[in-house]
Amino acid sequence: MILIYRDPETKLCKKVAASITIKHTESGHAQPVIVLSTGGRVDVLSWHLREYQIVDATQQERHLLGEILNRRS
Repeated sequence: MILIYRDPETKLCKKVAASITIKHTESGHAQPVIVLSTGGRVDVLSWHLREYQIVDATQQERHLLGEILNRRS
């Protein structure tokens, strides 16, 4: 999927490729996580602070993203 976010230093929007996977070291108990093409993970707090938005995603990715963002800690 393709996301955009606001860079905290420059305040400019940047585009980044991402995927949702359960095969990440921070994916506890097979919970899906958002992983950027750079290898970093996006947690719910970062999602909101950096104002991530979906540019392009499949229906399945959108569904999993909804599960991640609505998950209770």
